[in-house]
Amino acid sequence: MDFSAYVADIRSRFPNRDFLLVDDIAVILSKSPKAVRSLIDRGNFPPARKRGGRLGCTVGEMAEYLMNAGQTHGRGKPTPKPSGFILKPRMGRESFASVIAQARIQAEFANAIADALEAISLRGRKDPLPKDEKSL
Repeated sequence: MDFSAYVADIRSRFPNRDFLLVDDIAVILSKSPKAVRSLIDRGNFPPARKRGGRLGCTVGEMAEYLMNAGQTHGRGKPTPKPSGFILKPRMGRESFASVIAQARIQAEFANAIADALEAISLRGRKDPLPKDEKSL
């Protein structure tokens, strides 16, 4: 639906009303007034404000909210945006086999570093290096 269709639907339910109160919003959203107040308190219903000491929003703001309501998922939370290169840590415990595999990889890496450092330290000697160690 487009904006004008939402406005027409809201005006047909609440004729001659420009400002909708929490009870009216609850009818439109098919929620209880307490649930609507909870949405407002959590910040998931942004157009709400007080007018004359009562909480609510205009018909246009309600129509705009309904148009954008399809862009949420879960419990009214906005659709998450891609986070780029941020990796989230895995939750829960790792299996013993994966811990052993990681330890083996780390040991192989440490051995490769030790071999490279030994080759570098041997370069200071006057003994000629074998051809395969000259590239290090």
